[in-house]
Amino acid sequence: IDVGGKLESDDIIYVKTNISVGSKISTPKYLFAEQIEVGGKIRALQVICEDLAVGESIKTEKGIFVLNKLKIGKEAVIEGPIIGNIVSIGKKSKAEDIYGTTIEIGKLVEVQNVFGKDLLIKDNANIKGKVEYVNSLESGIDVIFEFEPKKVDQMPKFPVADNNPEDIINKASELQKQL
Repeated sequence: IDVGGKLESDDIIYVKTNISVGSKISTPKYLFAEQIEVGGKIRALQVICEDLAVGESIKTEKGIFVLNKLKIGKEAVIEGPIIGNIVSIGKKSKAEDIYGTTIEIGKLVEVQNVFGKDLLIKDNANIKGKVEYVNSLESGIDVIFEFEPKKVDQMPKFPVADNNPEDIINKASELQKQL
């Protein structure tokens, strides 16, 4: 699906391949796709995909699950937990909790909690909650840590109702059969 403006639905949005939207995707339910690219905003109960790129903002109740790579543009606002393999948050953005294998937090970014295996936190970022990492933490100049970063043996469980990636994939398959 390639839309220059808005993609809105009152039901689940499920696309087997890619969604590319210029300004906004909106649904009060689930948003599923292999790849999602949005220049502007996403509003959904939960976003589940392989790859996601968003320019302005994401607002979810149950979070964002990205099985491969998530890229958030600069000055974006993300509401809801982020769970991904490779997570990149652009300069001057704001996010809540982030869980990932490899996480890059840009300059002047404000984040609540960060849990990952390998973390790169760039200059002047502000981490207001916990930072837990399994393998490595690299931080830039003048990063503000509300609490001392902690090296851990394993990442914590995701704090959302649908917290098992296999369950999420199974849910997507079940929904596909219903559509």
